[in-house]
Amino acid sequence: MNDDRLVRTLTLWPAVGLAITLVIGGGILVIPGLAYDRSGAAAVWSWVLAAGVTAPLLVIVADLGSRFPNAGGIAGFVEPTLGKGAARVAQFLLLAAMTGGAALCVVGGDLVGDWVGTDRVVLPTACAVLGIAVGVAMRGTEFAGTGLKVLSAIFVMGLAIIGVAGAVVGHHGVGNPSLGDIASGIDGLGLVFFAFVGWEMMATMTEEFLEPRRDFPRTIAISFVVVSVAYLAVALAVQRSLAADDPAVLTSPVASVAEVLWGGLGRSVVTTVGLAIVMTNVVGVVIAFSRVVYATARARLLPARLTVTDRRGTPTTAIAATGSVFAAGILLEQAGVVDQATLFELAASAFFASFVLAACAYIAANTSPRRYFGVIALVISVVALGSLRWFALYPVAVASVALLTSRRTPRQPSSSMLKGALPMEERRP
Repeated sequence: MNDDRLVRTLTLWPAVGLAITLVIGGGILVIPGLAYDRSGAAAVWSWVLAAGVTAPLLVIVADLGSRFPNAGGIAGFVEPTLGKGAARVAQFLLLAAMTGGAALCVVGGDLVGDWVGTDRVVLPTACAVLGIAVGVAMRGTEFAGTGLKVLSAIFVMGLAIIGVAGAVVGHHGVGNPSLGDIASGIDGLGLVFFAFVGWEMMATMTEEFLEPRRDFPRTIAISFVVVSVAYLAVALAVQRSLAADDPAVLTSPVASVAEVLWGGLGRSVVTTVGLAIVMTNVVGVVIAFSRVVYATARARLLPARLTVTDRRGTPTTAIAATGSVFAAGILLEQAGVVDQATLFELAASAFFASFVLAACAYIAANTSPRRYFGVIALVISVVALGSLRWFALYPVAVASVALLTSRRTPRQPSSSMLKGALPMEERRP
């Protein structure tokens, strides 16, 4: 089957499940400890500030995503507001962020490696995580979202239990933050901000929503509140339960909190749940990036074969291509060509650069006073991108390639990122 439009089957609660699992990844098991090590008692304020910085960016994604539902995500609503050149840059930036997908798979391998005490299982585990994720993604967004809805609820409940129990019972750490620590929390803002990356990829699934204008903003809002509360609870539990000089703060803070509360069994359970969190995170990432690949091929920037869908309307060739790119990244990381942190930071820089374009699109699509809100979001995005230092050069290089290749590519009359996504009539399988 080869169609220009994905089948619209995605409803609110499966979408919320997808959104939560896209954002909550293996980083939640490590980043609270890293932030605690850097900022001490002020670490919780880093999470509060990161949530506050993220909120205006998500308002823009929710607004434009509901108005321009498409498989291209940010590129799809950049095109009608800033033109095809900017959309091409956005598309290339999203493709460049695929390095993060490979790094996520390796996180799963590392969890199992630490558990069994050998690095030999890292590569096969990472490949197994990817293979399972590709298989689930092949069944379609509604199938994946329904399962992830249940799993995300379990994960959030588990994190909430650890967070509340650790915050109430924990007494080995530095305790609660004070209002005077807010300024110190800025120091950990850049580190914590990585945990809030992921919602922008939900925009790649708006074409598959049954009611995108109604349900996409609700999906973003509900998942943002749930994720933010879970993050704050875990962060507070870590700094109340663990001493600042505890070595576990840097390696396995959440598992260590569980061990403080419930002994060795708690650590084993958290490690198992951590692997499941990574697994569901990779499923969501495979689905999201496959839609970017599909939309890019539909715009004739990649081979047309990548637009082929199965009888359910699932872009199976794009999913397979996404899995292949992730697999290549896994092999390069395991061969020592590039390390895991670099893969993550390259992806983050590409995402932040795409937020810059999204903010510009919002400014162009609105009039005062909403434009001022877009300006605030633009400043936030630029500052976040600049905080990555030399990694900020990566999206600059990607954008340059996009613009240079556009000059050498003949114009195609049907190369719109929005092709097949509009008009908005309902399309059921």
